[in-house]
Amino acid sequence: MTIAPVRREIRVAADPATAYAVFTAHLGSWWPLGQFSVHGATASVAFEGDEIVERSTDGQVSIWAEVLERSAPDLLRLAWHPGQGSDQATELEVTFRADGDATVVRLLHTGWERLAEPQRAADSYAHGWVAVVDCYGDRVGTGDGQADGAPAEEWFVLEHRPGPAAQVGTPLFQQPLFAEHIAFLGRLADGGLLVAAGPLPDEVGSGMAVVRVPARASGVDVRTLATTDDLSVKGELLTVAVRPWRVQLTG
Repeated sequence: MTIAPVRREIRVAADPATAYAVFTAHLGSWWPLGQFSVHGATASVAFEGDEIVERSTDGQVSIWAEVLERSAPDLLRLAWHPGQGSDQATELEVTFRADGDATVVRLLHTGWERLAEPQRAADSYAHGWVAVVDCYGDRVGTGDGQADGAPAEEWFVLEHRPGPAAQVGTPLFQQPLFAEHIAFLGRLADGGLLVAAGPLPDEVGSGMAVVRVPARASGVDVRTLATTDDLSVKGELLTVAVRPWRVQLTG
């Protein structure tokens, strides 16, 4: 079974050498340890030689990754396995390409097939990298965060209705797969993408979620997330219509 790579891209307002240095030498200054770590928000993380090492306040040590290849300031390739042994490593490649007076940083995460639950792991990282890359962009600075003429951000409306697997006569929220829908919305919120979500009271079993994708997270594929990461949709408890929304006014 081949699992699609997870890809993320961000344009930062720095030259490649600076973008590379922030990603590597200053990793601990921007990584969101409160959300993504082994030992929690009070821990520290840094490159130590050819390893990424997390250290807890009480002295526990976890190896996140080993460097497979590095060519500053263009390329970093890692065997990635936070919280797991090296036999469970996936491969993370980060490239840094000059784009005028800025740098396009591209992340490619592969190797899911060696894991016990490859698709679940890939789906989880697809959300996680959104938040991580966002924090990296905040640390480096993204300038306008977009190419000339490109939209500053993208908005989507996700319209949900009962699917073929919904049990007639039982409220949707009482059906087992509905918990997966709540988990999906939680992952959107953790990734900074969810604006609002809730049921539509004039149509039983229907609901709507509003998703905003900032320019610096332009690699996010909302359609794929809505149809594959939401296991309530994948299991046909719900159907989803993903509708782009041209927002012209906000309050």
